Amino acid sequence: MKKFYTLLFSMFFCGLGYAQIRVELTNVDQWVKNNFIGQGVVVGHIKTHFPAKEAAGIFNSNGILQINDGLVLSTGDVRRIGGLNDQFNLSTGFNLTGTPEKDEDLQKIEKGNLFDVNYIEFDFVPYNNSISFNYQFGSDEYPEYVGSAFNDVFAFIVSDGKESKNIALIPEKNTPVSINTVNFKTDSIYYIDNNPFRLKTMNREDPNMEEQEIYRTRVGEILYAIKKFFTPKDEIFNPISQVIEPDENLIKKLNQKLYNNLQFDGITTKLVAQTYVEPYKRYHLKIIISDVSDNIYDSGVFLEKGSLTTVKDEKQPGFINYPDFSQQIDIQKIMEGAKLEDLVSIPNQNLEKNLSLDKLESNHISTDTQESTHIIYFDFDVATPNQTETQKIYELAKAYKNLGKGYGVAVIGHTDNKGSLNYNLDLSLKRSETVANCLKSIIPDLKNINIISKAYLLPASSNETDEGRSLNRRVEVKFTKIK
Repeated sequence: MKKFYTLLFSMFFCGLGYAQIRVELTNVDQWVKNNFIGQGVVVGHIKTHFPAKEAAGIFNSNGILQINDGLVLSTGDVRRIGGLNDQFNLSTGFNLTGTPEKDEDLQKIEKGNLFDVNYIEFDFVPYNNSISFNYQFGSDEYPEYVGSAFNDVFAFIVSDGKESKNIALIPEKNTPVSINTVNFKTDSIYYIDNNPFRLKTMNREDPNMEEQEIYRTRVGEILYAIKKFFTPKDEIFNPISQVIEPDENLIKKLNQKLYNNLQFDGITTKLVAQTYVEPYKRYHLKIIISDVSDNIYDSGVFLEKGSLTTVKDEKQPGFINYPDFSQQIDIQKIMEGAKLEDLVSIPNQNLEKNLSLDKLESNHISTDTQESTHIIYFDFDVATPNQTETQKIYELAKAYKNLGKGYGVAVIGHTDNKGSLNYNLDLSLKRSETVANCLKSIIPDLKNINIISKAYLLPASSNETDEGRSLNRRVEVKFTKIK
């Protein structure tokens, strides 16, 4: 029986030892290539900048975090993130010179001095129009430095070479996620408290101690003063009249798995970084994190394994239904700077319908033509063309380029007669805008373009038959010589 209890005891504690957050150092370049990418995206030209190799590592949270596996970037030593939260304000200062660092992207978001900056950046080419990945952000600046200058910050910067934006945003807002924007007071539905520490103030004339939860105090004043006493910064000190220590009542309120396995005093829920992109175009992504105002009290961002994916999202304003070109083109050529329109070759047999008044002859339009009209057809009550009709738009763009300068484009939307005039005017306008936006995405310098909505007022055929109505659901694209 004694042996049985010994075995049971051993099994219990072995189980406890396994159910923890495990972090180890890794080759970050290889992890991004082999583990970060999900479906519909290709990456290349990976670069990293770390103040020390200990600033990044792979983790397995064994179900403790809302993200189970992935990569963590930190302003401190990632190997110290796991474990019982018994250290008030965990710190590993890499930058010991006291000299602030520079980063143009982060300084657009946070004006304070930056320390321990580290980042991953790479190019990517999406197959679809929406790209996203999942993450959690945690910090030991929580909760006492909420609202202070110690607003440790991170960002996910997406750029197309002309414009850039941060997509690490609070859901349904244009507000970057940081210490001061997601916490126990602000957007708290995205915040998980892991703070077991209580501030105790000793009155020299009274042996009794006044207890307060540290996030209920005037944190910008009291705890900043305490912080200045911490030298070295990664240990707990007891100033003469103030003590910060774990409190049993606070510990009981916490998620016990999180408290037993995560040093950060607060962490966000799992969030999604998402943005719309143009399929088969090269973009740049920079994942960056930094201490702000000083180089102590670590923060970290957890990136979910396999979550960098692209999908087709028809809810995008001005959605364009791109064909699947993944088997037709060499994506690596786009990665090296080629444009989609230079790589796409569409067989003539795909142009199933007569392109109306003038046909595309041998995949080009004669430059002798003074005016030509081409038709893009639509299904009933939709504003986006199907794959075959979208391919026509690409051919039209190539044809327009062959014409050279001196031609304008008129895009005229039409519908069948089902529904009210106002509804069909709106529908035909959306169809025109979809075609025009697609042309402009392929020909960025296209200037002379006129968008027109005609509803069912100029039918091409009878609206009394299904065949006639299908011919009326169209957008006419006219190339006209500018006099």
